[in-house]
Amino acid sequence: QVRGSSMEPVYRPGDHLICSRAGGVDENSFLGRDCVVMLETGEGYVKRVVRGSGPGRYTLLSYAAAPIENVALLWAAPIVWVRRNQ
Repeated sequence: QVRGSSMEPVYRPGDHLICSRAGGVDENSFLGRDCVVMLETGEGYVKRVVRGSGPGRYTLLSYAAAPIENVALLWAAPIVWVRRNQ
């Protein structure tokens, strides 16, 4: 469930997201896509994932907030379905 407004207007607080980790750890399955991600530090986010400055590092982009730059991910799961908060 989305909390916060950093991804508005695409995802709104209360929206439920279904994501898929079927691509495993292959970064081609999640690069450039909106994903649910888990950082190595334990924080979870909904962000667009792009390459960072080095191997195994990624920058997380928001629609309405500053990017989170050069972080390591435990996993990234592309969003495949959204149930809008009514």
